[in-house]
Amino acid sequence: MQHLRAAPQWRVIELITTGRVRLLAGDRRGATELLVGAVREARVQRLTHQLQCALSAASEALPDARESAEQGLTQLRTEMAA
Repeated sequence: MQHLRAAPQWRVIELITTGRVRLLAGDRRGATELLVGAVREARVQRLTHQLQCALSAASEALPDARESAEQGLTQLRTEMAA
């Protein structure tokens, strides 16, 4: 039986969703780690929409994750414009 692998964006979506849940549960550290990981993976895969989702998920509550998402989005936009 062949083992199917999910598209890269689904892993990033999973990290973002889990980060949101952790934030709602009050686990800011866990949420930050998950969202920063999502940003890192989205950046590697060049997933602009997922970077925007991570930025939204971080909101003002997670400044480190928000900054990471903003930087990733800016870098990707700069590369795409060149």
